[in-house]
Amino acid sequence: MSYLVGGRDAEYAMWFMDDLRERLANRVQLTSDGHKAYLQAVEGAFGDDIDYAQLVEMYGPTVLAHAIRRLPGAILPRPAPTPMSQIAPAARSPHTPHASLA
Repeated sequence: MSYLVGGRDAEYAMWFMDDLRERLANRVQLTSDGHKAYLQAVEGAFGDDIDYAQLVEMYGPTVLAHAIRRLPGAILPRPAPTPMSQIAPAARSPHTPHASLA
């Protein structure tokens, strides 16, 4: 849909979202990483005409410890590893926002 090589600041986020908006004809669902600059950029580019969410991944032993405390005796599923060769190039970067049609 769109890509931009540049910095990870508010100005580049706005350029990227403006470009994405111009390329889309319909309302979309958009999920990005937790980069704070995307919050204002998405609102500025799309207003209320988008379904937007941020996927914020949490790492470390405290996350697992919290889950175990909340669900005593529960068995937490382990995701099956996916070889990088089977993942689309754009999806390999954790900094690439992805859009899908609603």
